[in-house]
Amino acid sequence: MWSATEDNDGKVVQQGTEINTYILRLADVYLTYAEAILDKNPAEALKYVNLVRQRAGVNSLTSVTWQDVFEERIKEFAMEGQAWYEFTKLEYYDPAKAYSILSTQDRGTFRIYADQIPDPTLWEIEIPADDTTPRFFPVNESNFKIPIPSSELARAPNLRKPAVPYDFSAGN
Repeated sequence: MWSATEDNDGKVVQQGTEINTYILRLADVYLTYAEAILDKNPAEALKYVNLVRQRAGVNSLTSVTWQDVFEERIKEFAMEGQAWYEFTKLEYYDPAKAYSILSTQDRGTFRIYADQIPDPTLWEIEIPADDTTPRFFPVNESNFKIPIPSSELARAPNLRKPAVPYDFSAGN
């Protein structure tokens, strides 16, 4: 008699596998799309930002800017640890803005409590009465760039050279 373990050495059982499953939330798709088309079709971008806002039960916007989309992503994914990806994207296009936003955030001591577990809908932020000193930390390029490992530089010394622009229109 045949069994599933014969096909995969027992590595896939009861919906469990060694392969990562990537999940995109619909809000992520909508906001990515809105950001991508914002310059060419702001009305369409506004439609998709408002779909996310309507689902969240907040008022629709009447116009949309890149800043609106950025802030919407920060709010939408607030408790999911996704903000870092937004800041790395921002740092690529506008490093000074990314450094400024992060450097001016108060990193003081606080605790966050959910209203219910599982499926929280509200969070309470507590700042300890004995520790209210604001804490700010300078942010710069070194917070975003990871050096290329020396083993890779030894194998591929051209990685030490500056990047060369590429003309994607050549040959078309």
